[in-house]
Amino acid sequence: MDDRLDRELKEDLARGPLVRDGFDERLRRRIEERLDSARRSPRRMLLSAAGYAAAGMLAIAAVWMGVWRFAGTERHPADELALPVHEQAAVSGQGYYTIPDRQALMNAGIRSAFLIGLRRDEPNPEGAGVISEYRTMLIAERDGMPQVVAEGSGILMPYGQEFWLIRAVRDGAGGQRLIAAPAEMSGAAGGVPAESAGGEEARDAASGGVIQEQLLFAGNRYVSVRQVTWSAGADLSAPQERLWVKNVEMLVADLSGSDGTSAEESNVALFELIPDEAAGPVGEEWAIIREPGRWAVRYPEESEGTEGRRIWRALPVTLPPAVVSHDRLDLGWDEIAAMDPLARDAYTSPAGDLAALVRSDAVRVVPYRLPDAAMRTLTVPLEESETIVMVQWALDQYVEAWKRQAALWLKPESGDR
Repeated sequence: MDDRLDRELKEDLARGPLVRDGFDERLRRRIEERLDSARRSPRRMLLSAAGYAAAGMLAIAAVWMGVWRFAGTERHPADELALPVHEQAAVSGQGYYTIPDRQALMNAGIRSAFLIGLRRDEPNPEGAGVISEYRTMLIAERDGMPQVVAEGSGILMPYGQEFWLIRAVRDGAGGQRLIAAPAEMSGAAGGVPAESAGGEEARDAASGGVIQEQLLFAGNRYVSVRQVTWSAGADLSAPQERLWVKNVEMLVADLSGSDGTSAEESNVALFELIPDEAAGPVGEEWAIIREPGRWAVRYPEESEGTEGRRIWRALPVTLPPAVVSHDRLDLGWDEIAAMDPLARDAYTSPAGDLAALVRSDAVRVVPYRLPDAAMRTLTVPLEESETIVMVQWALDQYVEAWKRQAALWLKPESGDR
């Protein structure tokens, strides 16, 4: 519009001499319109500048809010470990995380409890070999922290809907055998009936040899046993070693069953538990032993190694849930090392809330999903020669039942630590 007024005004001025004192009415109106237009221009410029400024501020705010949202939702993998399982499920396909309720995390409870069975070996004071002692602890939540809520002698093993107690019984000749019975039949203090110990001693005396047994694994219903036998009159430096896997009830039958020879030893063959395993070990002997992060299968080669010792090989199979109900690590070894650089083995709960990190001298129980896990960590000391032979888990409503049962059956014996 301004360009049109300028053009028209120049055309009027070019027409020649002006009349009526240099202005006519039409020219006067155009000049006034031009002046009015000039007076309105500064206001439009100010409004335009204000608009641009406002738009700039909105753009900056949008960028700032975007950065804040990104920074507030981005997580380091270590932070993700502090999330409960249901929070991890909130991870979207776009690569960002929902912001968890931190107060809810602080108030989160510990759902899991576990029985841990330990074996301690000492030189046999009555001759060759070693003598083993056993203890079981129940670790469960108390006052918001994992704590040892019950402890006692022997291995208290969950078996079906009840608990069985496994104990080592010594004889007067330097031998030691494993026996088992339902916990409710073992007495309030978990003691072994006197006739059991007497029968075992008589049996070994009748066989004319010395038998020592060690528990390598206990879980669900099966146990793995190392058996070392010195025949009567044999050189004590050359014992016969056998490794068996048994149903725990076979430890009861052993009290009055076989004479201890390998041909009559009751056991469970590997193909009975893993029917599709075509590459199973030759013969009936095999063992369940602990490797870092898993329970593994060992079997003997047909040929013997140096000094008459048999060579035991690993079998790359996965043990079924009937043997190990939960044998999976929910943490990577780099994550375990970040929590405890001295850990050499680890167990994690099926609920993903507790980790038992095994050092050479202790077990550290960490509620690793909680943001204040370091403040709730329990450290259980281990003796120098103590090893873990059982870890069994309970969840939710079963935890209280285990607490009641463990309080009944886990009792220290006189002379225990």
